[in-house]
Amino acid sequence: MLKITTVDTQCERKLVLEGRLVEPWVTELKRAWHDAREPHQGRKLVIDLGDVTVISQQAENVLFEMMSQGTQFVCGGVLTKHVLRQLARRCKQNHAESSTQLEDCNHDHERSTAIESE
Repeated sequence: MLKITTVDTQCERKLVLEGRLVEPWVTELKRAWHDAREPHQGRKLVIDLGDVTVISQQAENVLFEMMSQGTQFVCGGVLTKHVLRQLARRCKQNHAESSTQLEDCNHDHERSTAIESE
């Protein structure tokens, strides 16, 4: 079971999770996250994983998606910290790869423009 509590302050909207982050609760978390993102009016969105006891692979994928889109996280346990660090590394690698692909694309465009002008 997973309990999701929304806490709103002037600066942030926090989703506090308690319990097991496994299916079917992963789908519920994703829904709550989408709902929480919509009307946040400049406040940051934070997911508090301090009381999560289990994180499935499906949950890791959803957390990765959230992290990739700028959601911040708070956690307490060693395992949860480890999972979030791994996900942060994946985010950095994906960002670096997409930046490299963009640079390659720009370089190819510059090369084709130079060939056309000759």
